[in-house]
Amino acid sequence: MTKITNDIATSDYGITFQHEKMQSGELRFRLVSEDGSSYTRTVNPNHGVWQNSHYHQSIKETYIVQKGWVAVASLIDDVLSLEIANTGDTFAVQPLIIHNLYLSADSVIHTIKQGISASNDWFGDYDLDKATKHLLEEDIKQIITSIQNKPLT
Repeated sequence: MTKITNDIATSDYGITFQHEKMQSGELRFRLVSEDGSSYTRTVNPNHGVWQNSHYHQSIKETYIVQKGWVAVASLIDDVLSLEIANTGDTFAVQPLIIHNLYLSADSVIHTIKQGISASNDWFGDYDLDKATKHLLEEDIKQIITSIQNKPLT
């Protein structure tokens, strides 16, 4: 076995590492390929937080909830959908679907972006932000409970 350093991963294989602490306090650890595909481990050590609403033109995102729960908001044909994914759940968001995530406190998720994108394939969406970002955890739980007629775990 030969160890591949970060420098060699970048120079020889086009893989970069992009780690950052978001304004919300989320920690994001990224492994990014030059073809637009990537893996991100997101750790939310703080209170629950909404991410920013967005869509991708050619990238599919697959999410795995490692710890905690997330609310998944999507906007399809101007219809708002809100679902919950709990620890152990996986779900995918297809290209062109406007979506947003609410991460519960102490949650950990894995995001796999797959597909080919020669440039930045992230497009913000103010309309979904306006429809979701004001929702508090209690609001989300109430909406989900009323839709599913079962309590949130």
